[in-house]
Amino acid sequence: MFKIRRKSDSLAGLTSFGIGALILFSSFGCVGDKDLEDWRRQKLNEDLGELYSAAGIYRGDLTSKQTGEAIGAFEITLVPQVKVVAGSSGDRADGQATLAARIIFQDSSNRLALTALDSYFDQSTGKLEVTLPLQRSGGRVEQVILSGSVANNSLGGELQITGAAELAGLFKLTKDSKQSISEIAEKIRSSKPGTSTELWLGSTQFGQSKEQPVSAIFIESEVSPEEKFLNRFASLQVVQFTLNYGNSFRLVHKDALLDRRTGKLTGKALVERNNAISEVITECESTGTEWKCSHSTEGFGRVATTTVSLQTDPSAIDKLPVDNADSRSILFRELDGRTTLNDNSLKVWLKATYAARTREQELRELFVPSTEHEVSLSLQFELPGHSAREKLVISFEQGSFDERSQTLDARTKLQQGSAVFDVRLRCSPFRFPGLERSSADVQSGTTCQYWSSHRAQPLTIEFP
Repeated sequence: MFKIRRKSDSLAGLTSFGIGALILFSSFGCVGDKDLEDWRRQKLNEDLGELYSAAGIYRGDLTSKQTGEAIGAFEITLVPQVKVVAGSSGDRADGQATLAARIIFQDSSNRLALTALDSYFDQSTGKLEVTLPLQRSGGRVEQVILSGSVANNSLGGELQITGAAELAGLFKLTKDSKQSISEIAEKIRSSKPGTSTELWLGSTQFGQSKEQPVSAIFIESEVSPEEKFLNRFASLQVVQFTLNYGNSFRLVHKDALLDRRTGKLTGKALVERNNAISEVITECESTGTEWKCSHSTEGFGRVATTTVSLQTDPSAIDKLPVDNADSRSILFRELDGRTTLNDNSLKVWLKATYAARTREQELRELFVPSTEHEVSLSLQFELPGHSAREKLVISFEQGSFDERSQTLDARTKLQQGSAVFDVRLRCSPFRFPGLERSSADVQSGTTCQYWSSHRAQPLTIEFP
């Protein structure tokens, strides 16, 4: 007999086989996932184990690559940790072994701590590299790169700002040093007893004959501790540069820019004169122990040069500029001439006086020259038929002398009884020896025109 298999029996067998295969496949899948997770965990532990060989606290000093001078105490702490990264499948996070670096710098006046949560470390070579992005007050970000190698319980290398390798700091640190970072900083400080503010003395030359003693002070601008740290290794540094001519006048460049690679310094100072603000641009070059500067003012070009030298003798402080009540004596010029009045030839005397100024006034005028100067004038006429002592004197209290046009101009009022007369005097070419941009010797004569409201025609006065 033939046994007939029912369709339902066939389906049941197929279903049983499918379920068994699915269970078997699922079992293998679970085992595979578990093995992969174990492998990842084991790999992470192995990577962490390699990093522990470099972990620890390293201390020593940081020195200038350029000068070899100790800058301050330096400490680097390396700590292995797990960094969370995105998983390869995108549905879960993975762990990655890395060295976190905590950096402390300390000198005689500042202490700064920085942390980098990530770094590059090659266990086979001991090479370490840490990147620290630090932001300046203006918003610009500087990349500080610390690179070195770990070997024999020491960490050596250099710290630099990108683009300024020649100004890097060098370090060779000892692991688990018995000295604290404060003790190292104190040792460095005590080994440099002359770290007080440097004294620079010299003089500023105005024109060909005017010279003023001066002292110079360089001060690091007030910035954050992070930016102060950056400035030690940056090629461009913002400083305050001041020229001191005594307590009465200082030429202050608040945000001068110092290029440490070229030794050049550029700054701007504001000088107030006659209720107006002028800008003095200063450009300096350094030879190490000497600064040579040029000062320019808009509209006049270069107005002065300054040279200052570093003083090593403590007694040099006694040579600091001091103030005087008046910077110099009164300047004046006297001329003898003649004029013709009603067919009479008369002697005439002219005296121009430029009053003495304080040291502050003089220095402001030297840095911000003016072509116009306020002077007082005295004009004296001989009186025919009278003694030589008797003269007609006309005073002009507020006359004006213009250097560019070499013109003397003055006005006043004369009163005779109830009558009032307007009087004006104008002379050219006129020079005032002793004033800036004026010649000490007058080679040509001076001609003056004298007007009076009670005369129809002016008088011409010749001073040969």
